[in-house]
Amino acid sequence: MKNFIPLVIFMISNSKPKIIVVRHGQSDHNIPHIYNSSLNDKVSHLTEKGKEQIKETAKELIKLGVNNKNVSAIYASPFPRTQKTAEILADAGLFDPKRIAVDNRIKEQDAGTLDGKPALEDDNLLKNYGGESYADVDKRIESFLKDLKPKDGEYIIVVTHEKIAKELIRIISGKDKILNTGQFIILNLNK
Repeated sequence: MKNFIPLVIFMISNSKPKIIVVRHGQSDHNIPHIYNSSLNDKVSHLTEKGKEQIKETAKELIKLGVNNKNVSAIYASPFPRTQKTAEILADAGLFDPKRIAVDNRIKEQDAGTLDGKPALEDDNLLKNYGGESYADVDKRIESFLKDLKPKDGEYIIVVTHEKIAKELIRIISGKDKILNTGQFIILNLNK
C-alpha cells in the first residue's frame, strides 16, 4: 500500500519495558466519520484497506524484532475491529492468538446517544449526550496501566481505538499524538 506509514516511534530504550499502542485498521465507521461505541448496535468491521494496513504494521513490527518471545502480553478492546486487528497481528507471527486478552477499559470512548451519528468536532462534549468525557476515559486507562506487569526488555501490545490510543500516549509520554488507522507507536513503560 503506497503512502501508508504504520510506524511512529519516540522515547524508547532497549532495556526498559515497552508498550506498543496499535490503532485498529480502517473500519466501516471511519469512512463516514460516525461514532461506533456500542457493542449492542451495528458494530463496525475492518475494511479490506484496514486489513492491509495491519498486515503492513505487522511487517514493520517484525522488522523491529518484535516476536512471540519478547511480547509479554497482548490486550485488545472487545470490538470486532480491534479483535480482527489483533488476529491479523497474531497471524503474522507476532504472538500466539490464544494470548489475546480482551479488556473493556481500552474500549472505544462511549458516544452516548450520538452512537451511529456523525462525529463532533470535540469528543470531550460527548458527556453532554450521555457519553464519556476525556476525564472518564482517563480513569479507565489509568486503571488499565496500573494493572500491567511490564518486564524489562519486553513488549506489551495494546490494540485499541483513536481516542483511547491518544490518551494512552499522553498519559505515558506527555506527548499529544493521534494515530491514524493501522498505525502504532512504541513507548517506554515505567514500572
